[in-house]
Amino acid sequence: MNQTNIFKVFKQDIIPDDSDYLWCDRRLRDLKPSWKDFTENRVAISQYHLNHVIENLSNHHLCFLLGDKDTGKTWLTYSLGYHLVNNDKMTRYVVIDDDFNAQDAWDEIVNQELKGKNKLEVFFIIEDCHLKPLESEEFLQLILDEGEENLRFLFTMRKTGKYILENIETEDPFHYIGSKKNIIVTLEKNEVSQEHVKNIIKKFIQEKNIKYEITENELELIVEKWSIDLYHVWLRLASWNYDIGQRILDITDDQVYESIWQDRYEIKLSMTNRKDILMPISAISQFEHLKFPEILLRKRGIDEETLKELKDEGIINVYGVKLDLLSIPEGLAEIILTTAFKKDPSVKQKYISIENYVFQILKDLLIIDTLLVKLVFVIIYKMKGTYKNDLGRLSIKNLINDKNIWDIIKNNVKDSNLYEILYLIDCILWADNRTKINESEKALEIREIFLFFNYKPLQTYLKNSSAGSLGNHIVRLSRIVNIQRFFQVFTVEDFVNIIKKSSFNSIYRLIYKLIGQPSKSNYDIHGIKYRYQKSLSAAKKLVTALSMINLSKFISDKNSSLYRLGGIIGNAIQIDQDETKTLLDNLSKVDLSNLFDKDYHLSKEKELTKVKIVNYFLTKRLLLFPKARIKIIRKINRNVWENLLKSDSCLDNFWLLWNIYVSAPDIAKSIVDSNFGNRLLKQYNKHKDKNWYLAFLGLLHLFDYPIQKIKIELDLLVIKQQFNNIKDQPTLFVLSLVALKIKMNPEQFKQIKEILDKEYIDFISTAPDIQIRKILMNLIKRVF
Repeated sequence: MNQTNIFKVFKQDIIPDDSDYLWCDRRLRDLKPSWKDFTENRVAISQYHLNHVIENLSNHHLCFLLGDKDTGKTWLTYSLGYHLVNNDKMTRYVVIDDDFNAQDAWDEIVNQELKGKNKLEVFFIIEDCHLKPLESEEFLQLILDEGEENLRFLFTMRKTGKYILENIETEDPFHYIGSKKNIIVTLEKNEVSQEHVKNIIKKFIQEKNIKYEITENELELIVEKWSIDLYHVWLRLASWNYDIGQRILDITDDQVYESIWQDRYEIKLSMTNRKDILMPISAISQFEHLKFPEILLRKRGIDEETLKELKDEGIINVYGVKLDLLSIPEGLAEIILTTAFKKDPSVKQKYISIENYVFQILKDLLIIDTLLVKLVFVIIYKMKGTYKNDLGRLSIKNLINDKNIWDIIKNNVKDSNLYEILYLIDCILWADNRTKINESEKALEIREIFLFFNYKPLQTYLKNSSAGSLGNHIVRLSRIVNIQRFFQVFTVEDFVNIIKKSSFNSIYRLIYKLIGQPSKSNYDIHGIKYRYQKSLSAAKKLVTALSMINLSKFISDKNSSLYRLGGIIGNAIQIDQDETKTLLDNLSKVDLSNLFDKDYHLSKEKELTKVKIVNYFLTKRLLLFPKARIKIIRKINRNVWENLLKSDSCLDNFWLLWNIYVSAPDIAKSIVDSNFGNRLLKQYNKHKDKNWYLAFLGLLHLFDYPIQKIKIELDLLVIKQQFNNIKDQPTLFVLSLVALKIKMNPEQFKQIKEILDKEYIDFISTAPDIQIRKILMNLIKRVF
């Protein structure tokens, strides 16, 4: 694909300025709204959903518009584009097709939008992501990894998996990111689609100046009775005899068929030359996004002049570089086939049923172009669970049971990718009404052929891939191979090479997948069952590889974060503590100041502050590695510590000071000099009633800060109650005692220290963090 033409400029390339026909009198080719239609407010869309999309793009820079066929996604995106351009916003647009490549698309954005000094706000509309899920997901990941604040993206898609585009929650970035950020806008078929149809009907009556009072009740009955497909709706309105007083609810199917059949209307299906062309194209167009090769029409002996007429009239759409692929809008194709079988007895006599006719045309298509097998099966499988479920399942069943087509399928398996082969296997299971691969002879045969030719090449490919690509393959591979055995040939050096090609986030996710973290180990995907597998041996090699690379470069990744680094260490501990120790020895050589001071992009969603993340990292992730913790703390820049300690949470700041003191007392003391100590004390004095205030004073005392003159209430009953409240937190307990030792006279303190009985001292002596245990026991000795 030419990289400069991936994204179109919305105003210039997407919506025509005007149409030769009024909106209510459009021909079939002109149903797309024009710029003038938007300007004059003729277009019927859901303003509520449009506002929701605009709000998400403003607040989060991302929005995912989700909806089934005929819910109004495209019209809503047109309305968004119109709104943005009208507000002087640069807007670019692309429809995902077979040629779309995520990296090429991102390179275009980098070259056009990110390299200049004046980074203007740019909006991108990416339509039909469900047609190429892997590329769409990779493009989303590039945005998350490398995107900047001036770029805003709307993705539109249909739900094709159990979640959005995938069948496993952790494998579906659109679902995961969309749910976390609350940026999914869903157009429900029974809600938005029906409102869309109602609006079209009301606009039709208004624009045509029809003297017809339509009630809300009548509209409700209409949308229940009519299809919500735009072409179905339009043909019904075009068939309406309103001039003789016909009620809109009384428009019959026969009127629609007659309007398609008769010579005086656009389609003129009664004319043999037109029918011979429109029927086979309509059969293939039943499967949205599947195109009909013009060469196949010529083999059937059609009239060239009639074909040219149908193209010029816009009933047949032309695609492809050579303009040799033909299609009819899906909704229109359905009506054309139904009309032919209703109005022409010879058609029904010859083919018996629409399903049988569709199979014959599919068979002809695959015989003339055997390479289409993979695309055909992927597209048909997406009909599963829709209103075309039976047509799709019967089409697959007929195809795989045809000897010639089965041979074509098997010959294509060798050159299929993993994604395609899983679709093919799922299609076979669907057609055979089976739920497991080993229950279907044909599915087993396909799997064995694929693995015979692709097992070692897949291993080689993934050894030379990135962590992101490897992670995307793991769950899919689980369905057809033994994951443990598959990764046996991967060496530590292989994982070193993988890491060098990978982003920080993709490494984090890869470890997560290798140790089998998905929430369920058994999956049921659209009735097809399989077991998720993990590979701890591969995960161990990955951790070993991490300890061998230059981690400073890895840590400086634009999308690195202390939170994710902690996640990597936490997962590494589950894999092998010795390897984790080696990894942390390597990590402790790196200055993590920038990472400690860096905002985590999901902080708000997870209700985390930088100080909370740092505290968790030091106390939980480095719990078992005190030597590495000391080295890491000593490398952090003093300015970073001071910035962290300025957070609004006094309690979080207290724990951060304590965590620094535990590993590096001299650094903690140097931070809390007289000036900084005074500033802290001023902030903390607002919280004298908190259970941890005394502990804070005790901590200041350890830093040689003079706490003797600080005024506090020494009510013994209140203090004893506070001690009871913090007895399960030995650090607060002991530090409070340190403060009271200074603030109380000996007689008062004698009444307090009796709280510290032998049982409680034993409790402290078993604290999980060895460093903290030693410090607390030493403090107890100093107090008494």
